[in-house]
Amino acid sequence: MIKYIIDGHNTINSVPNYIDILERNYPNCLHKIIDDCENYTLEKNIKIYLIFDGNQPFETPYTNKNLNIFFSGKKKDADTIIIEKSASIKNAIIITNDKYLRRQIVSFGCKYLSPNEFYDLIISKNKKNSKSNELNAKKTGIVTEQEKNWWKKEMFKELNKKRK
Repeated sequence: MIKYIIDGHNTINSVPNYIDILERNYPNCLHKIIDDCENYTLEKNIKIYLIFDGNQPFETPYTNKNLNIFFSGKKKDADTIIIEKSASIKNAIIITNDKYLRRQIVSFGCKYLSPNEFYDLIISKNKKNSKSNELNAKKTGIVTEQEKNWWKKEMFKELNKKRK
């Protein structure tokens, strides 16, 4: 199983697509990176730990066992959690541009990718999956796992709107 540990805020501040969304709406940007990561874990033997600084700005309706979302809270920062996870999960791939983090994680035997390299990887995989899933769904008339997850998220969003 491939395991990724993602420096969340470093990634959304490095990838142009996320930066565009971030400038308009921070929660939407978080939802976008979470959705992208979740879709990437659906078809492969991949586990992702997505780690952000600060407190969680919304309730996460995500239930994918291969995607773990962490917010560091006030007592720690994301870098500390990433270093702790890297030490305990040998051979993980860390997604960050932070040079200090990169030096730390290499000492644990982990590798790293830049956020842009990771984004290209997950987007190309997600596009391939969505095209093949669309073709299969059209042929069989069966709702795919991605479609189920999309509908589930949409329902949670609407329920959250009504609660407010």
